[in-house]
Amino acid sequence: MFENWVSMETFYYKEMIIEIVIAIVFGIIALATLFNLKNKIAKRLFMVSSIIVLIMVSLSAWGLNRHNDLIDKTRYENAAVRQYKVAPFNKFRYSNTETSIYRVGYMVDNFINIGLYEPQPIEQEIEYLGSDDSFIYFQIASTRVYANKRYGEFSDDISTAKRVGTQYHLIEPEFSDIGFYETSSRFFEQYIIPSELADLKVEADIADAAVYQHTEDVIASWVVQ
Repeated sequence: MFENWVSMETFYYKEMIIEIVIAIVFGIIALATLFNLKNKIAKRLFMVSSIIVLIMVSLSAWGLNRHNDLIDKTRYENAAVRQYKVAPFNKFRYSNTETSIYRVGYMVDNFINIGLYEPQPIEQEIEYLGSDDSFIYFQIASTRVYANKRYGEFSDDISTAKRVGTQYHLIEPEFSDIGFYETSSRFFEQYIIPSELADLKVEADIADAAVYQHTEDVIASWVVQ
């Protein structure tokens, strides 16, 4: 895959541009000689130019057909996935601001659809502090956190609460050499709570001191949708 991707970028951002420019130049020459074909030199220029245009167009069409699937995947590139944006004969590094925004965005679809990453489930044991009418409460490291009940699920299969999610890793490490991040952020999916704690109610002072789970310091590299 890595070699194919490099080949695609070489074609799409360099070779095809050259082919298009050559086709345009000789297309202009062909048009300029089209109405003077009685002249042998003009006729020869028209024929040669037309053949060159045909060759360049054919090469571009062949390359597009060959690399079409990977070219389509480039639309999933952004600052969450890669350190820089590739452009014709150049590349532009994403700004620190743009990178920061995208790296804490819930960009799961990009990592899935670009096809360069594989998912790995992740989990972290946490302490369940109970619930009230609207929220569920947890102790995550040194921080008390609350979240909407829709993020929680009770299970008979566990004895300790945990938050679970997915992190994406490059299938081929070589892609990091061309700017792709080796891993994604940790994408939060849900809290799993032991069923035996389903009736536990949160204490008022704990609820008052808790912070919402989307707070940046709480996420701690776990991205919440």
